[in-house]
Amino acid sequence: MIVDYHMHLRGPRDAVGSAPLVLTADNAERFVVVARARGVTEIGFTEHVYYFRQTAPVWHLPYHTERCVHDLDVYVDAVLEAKRRGHPVKLGIEVDYVGDRQDALAELLAPYPFDFVLGSVHEVEDLDLDKQPGVWEHRSVEAVWRGYFDHLCRGSIFTADGEAWDRLEAQNGLSLKRRLHGGGGALR
Repeated sequence: MIVDYHMHLRGPRDAVGSAPLVLTADNAERFVVVARARGVTEIGFTEHVYYFRQTAPVWHLPYHTERCVHDLDVYVDAVLEAKRRGHPVKLGIEVDYVGDRQDALAELLAPYPFDFVLGSVHEVEDLDLDKQPGVWEHRSVEAVWRGYFDHLCRGSIFTADGEAWDRLEAQNGLSLKRRLHGGGGALR
């Protein structure tokens, strides 16, 4: 069984290369058709949580607040309708680690019937990771990666262990297990 659980429910790209959110079951079906043609048997939609106005109270960076305009209920209904039509889809959401606002975010998401939650980190020390100059202008590459893994390890909604830890250590030259278990639960 081949699956892809990291899909964003976007429409076709426009003239400038932007792909807007299209939160409909018909759009989800477009993804299913392409997935089947490529041998993928099941897909999961994981739209970024900061696109939904229900989560507006937890955001403070302009990158997030400017995008927080869509309705989470419409997204959930679209994916659930695709599932009701018999398509092999899962309802997920990509949730950022937001520090002391994590409990508030979890509470906002609790009523929704997600099949899974994909954890992510898009900011370190209140600075954007994905936007230039963001954190990269203010911190060294090593400091950014340490902050990233610190947030990853603190994220209460998601965890990684076993082989995932081994790959992270090997790829980044860090001893995460030693730091986690011997250093109070977070990277320093």
